[in-house]
Amino acid sequence: MTQQPNPGASQPRTQPESAAWTCTGVSWRGGRPSLTMIDAAGHELSHPLRHGEPFGLRTTGPRRCIGLWRGDIRSCPFNAPIPATGSSSQCDACAAADPGRALARDATVDDRDFNLYLAAFGTDTLKVGISAVERGNERLLEQGAIAFTWIGQGSHRVIRAAETAIAEAGLAPERRRRSTKIAGWHTRGTAQERRTALEKVAAAAQELPAWPMLARHTPVEVVDHADLFGLTELPDHLDDVDELGIDATLTGRVSSVIGTELVLDHDTDQGRRGLLLSGRLLAGWPITPATGLASADPVGYRTRPVEAPLDQDADDEHPALF
Repeated sequence: MTQQPNPGASQPRTQPESAAWTCTGVSWRGGRPSLTMIDAAGHELSHPLRHGEPFGLRTTGPRRCIGLWRGDIRSCPFNAPIPATGSSSQCDACAAADPGRALARDATVDDRDFNLYLAAFGTDTLKVGISAVERGNERLLEQGAIAFTWIGQGSHRVIRAAETAIAEAGLAPERRRRSTKIAGWHTRGTAQERRTALEKVAAAAQELPAWPMLARHTPVEVVDHADLFGLTELPDHLDDVDELGIDATLTGRVSSVIGTELVLDHDTDQGRRGLLLSGRLLAGWPITPATGLASADPVGYRTRPVEAPLDQDADDEHPALF
């Protein structure tokens, strides 16, 4: 974001360079990652995140609720402030009214067809989950699944029951912590090892006695995202941004985009280092472009080495991803 985004991107109008857009996070569309933003009227803009390209932004705060997800973003009616730390980008009122969150709580009915998937975040770090058929593999990309396979399809109620059966059988949990996913980047094994692990658990899952009768089996065909994410380009050392403030400036080269995690690369006296920025932490901040080389010292934000425990919440789901 070192310059005003291309007017040919998904924006209906141009924006003066001095004006701030509200960041809504990192999204994957058409198999490619973008930083997404909205203006005060709710018009959306997407800035492509391409490996090796310079990137820079400055937060102009304060951080506020981004509103509701109803196929698109509906602005928060209260323009409510939200904490500068943490991965939630909604106020309590919008979170309670969000239809995606209601679906995750099984508090509403959805008449769409759903896929059941197994995802690998490392050779020994699998997860089971569901995604609306119409979304294709975008949900897996945004979760940062290094590899995945579909294993079943059916109605929401049926596929949710299959997901629960697999988790209760101990084959794969329904959630993985952010820190667990990040640890898997450097211990991901080979593509063949990931494939073997997924195929083994998929076969066991489809043979479960508790597999719902109405859940259709789908062929096990493993898709690997390691190259698409740029995992081979990861710096050896990463500093995780765990708190942003007003006037935080983040610059560097895009090294990797893994799910909603953005890695900015820069060279220091101690060698090559990466700045890890969660798109969920960035959501809700007004931002403007910034230029210049990355600084060895944080400007307006706090970091910790990724080797240290990460205490961001365990919820790796986003309601819009269903």
